[in-house]
Amino acid sequence: MSCGVPHSSDEDMDRKADQAKAIAVERDPNYDSTRPVLGNPGTTPGYKHDGGKLPLHLLSTVALNKVAEVMAFGAQKYSTDAWRAGMDWSRLIGAALRHITAFNGGEDQDDESGLSHLAHAACCVMFLLEYEETFPEGDDRYDSFKADVDRLNKATEVKTDGQEEDRNKVVITYPDVQV
Repeated sequence: MSCGVPHSSDEDMDRKADQAKAIAVERDPNYDSTRPVLGNPGTTPGYKHDGGKLPLHLLSTVALNKVAEVMAFGAQKYSTDAWRAGMDWSRLIGAALRHITAFNGGEDQDDESGLSHLAHAACCVMFLLEYEETFPEGDDRYDSFKADVDRLNKATEVKTDGQEEDRNKVVITYPDVQV
């Protein structure tokens, strides 16, 4: 699958791999830079057919650990899987924005948990990613287009003898929604 990025030469790929290993060694003194990278035929003793699978090894271990710390705090405060029951998306959006705003203001850790504001925000975003698939009924995001149409409808209602006429009512439809 192409993503619009030109393909690099083998030398470029080797140079980039060497740079990535050097950075990994610098960040983690226990990183074994001599360990062969699996999945490249001809460069390792074994070959694994893992094309098309998600490259989960690319995720940051540091970030995952910080998010797991926040999840452990939440499990103790609420219950282990309380978040899986779902909640209004706006609550998570608000919480994520509060944590990011606190971080942006120079505050690194949440006062209550003592954990990273960014890790708290990442948990909120993780929940929202899950809810896109598993809890769409919690989507209570503000829809400015719908609000504008509602305001137009209200402004154009005509009253006669206490009865509302909708001959002047604006009716606009957009994908899968009647306003």
